Amino acid sequence: MSEARLELRGIVASAGGVRLLHDVDVAVRTGEITVVVGPSGAGKSTLLRAMLGMPPAGGTLTYAGASVRGPDGYASAPADVDASEWTTVRRRLVGIVPQAAAASLDPLTTIGDEFHAAARRRGVPCGPNDLLAALSLAGLKEIGRAHV
Repeated sequence: MSEARLELRGIVASAGGVRLLHDVDVAVRTGEITVVVGPSGAGKSTLLRAMLGMPPAGGTLTYAGASVRGPDGYASAPADVDASEWTTVRRRLVGIVPQAAAASLDPLTTIGDEFHAAARRRGVPCGPNDLLAALSLAGLKEIGRAHV
């Protein structure tokens, strides 16, 4: 198994005195796609912010084995990566597919529909069947068919 490309260890985050994340560990290897799914308020956005090195969060954040948390707590480029490359890396590492607010009122909308709409907005040429095929390869076909 390859070394983790992006790794979070012992991530904790709080807001308003309430602990939102409790000692979360995540490791994403090259070529992997990790999906974070959960109900409203479960901490998905907080975890994604932590993956981008956005405080408030505690724990370690590494990219390709190097710490990327600067002294101010934000993610900063490893010593061997220039700032513009780091911006590109961050954009490629963490992508967010937000749920459309109107879709939450539509019981027929699936998670796959949400991903397909996000791909279209980003100009990615794919149809709904392409997305289901990709989810199937990742062992996530049933998630794509689940309703929002």
